[in-house]
Amino acid sequence: MVVMQTIGSMANGWIQNTIKKASTPLRVNKSVHMLMPKPGSFSITVREAAGIAGIIAPFNAPIALAIRSLAPALAAGTTAVVKLPGLTAQTNAMLSKAISETTGLPKGVINIITESGIEGSRYLVESPDVPVISFTGSSKTGRAIAAAGAAQLKRFILELGGKTPMVIFDDADLQTAVFTIEKAITIFSGQFCMTGSRILVQRGIAEKVRKALAERLKGAFYRPTLLEVTDSRLPIVQEEVFGPVATFQIFDTEAEAILLANDSEYGLAASIWTRDIDRPWRVAKGIQAGTIWINTYAQIFPEFEEGGYKQSGTGRLNGEAALEDFLEYKHISFNPGIPDAAAAPHVKDHPIC
Repeated sequence: MVVMQTIGSMANGWIQNTIKKASTPLRVNKSVHMLMPKPGSFSITVREAAGIAGIIAPFNAPIALAIRSLAPALAAGTTAVVKLPGLTAQTNAMLSKAISETTGLPKGVINIITESGIEGSRYLVESPDVPVISFTGSSKTGRAIAAAGAAQLKRFILELGGKTPMVIFDDADLQTAVFTIEKAITIFSGQFCMTGSRILVQRGIAEKVRKALAERLKGAFYRPTLLEVTDSRLPIVQEEVFGPVATFQIFDTEAEAILLANDSEYGLAASIWTRDIDRPWRVAKGIQAGTIWINTYAQIFPEFEEGGYKQSGTGRLNGEAALEDFLEYKHISFNPGIPDAAAAPHVKDHPIC
């Protein structure tokens, strides 16, 4: 059953009741690993649902980013309270309706709220009844959420901000590269955590790329901006703009390209453009980012993990790793029958006691 509620300024009582309704984990097939350390005994590891998951999604892609967290949460057996933004209320209502019409979904498993402020999010983060929080949004808010939940030692999956470097070498296919980079700057009007906001170009083709981008950059709502810089420490290079604004820097060597690409507190994604066979692997290994594309951009597949280095987040979504933060591991060591009293271990003799 899906609960749909619009929250402006509200007491925490409704969310508290929602969390209580979601308190029963789903019954799913547990993954068990068994080992027989010695004859007559065995040990097993059981994976269990962590409990209730709090999922907080942003306005720029509320359905995709909510489902990206909700799917592994349900697969792990957790129930969920999903907080969606007030800016997308009608979209949220359509999602809630679709889920509510799903046959066979137990009551209270998915609970969806729409909120204009932060009161509901704060309650989810601070509640001792919600051990896992999956948040997509800015790095600043992610740090605040992690600090607020630290007292509960919560588990956080955070996909945060980014300043994606687009690294173009002299031997790149410029026609394809320029066309793609223009889209990387302007997609969603730049309101995308993986916006290609740092253009790094090898000196031999810098003038061609500069001219081609200047001719192609057009957009709705806000005019795209390309700023040539020489200092990587400038705020426009270091801080996420969340708009169609990109910086343009020139490099000479492969090592310098890697250095510039890593000169950021973010590490969400990067794109490398070259016709060389070996270079992209060397450069990809050197760049500190969770997703790296070679001669392409924004290729996201549910089968492969997605997440960030450094201030771009913690944990991973998509792929098998997405399940991990929604699971608890339990080791059970079993010695059947009645043990020999003389051979029974004594607690006082245990090496760590």
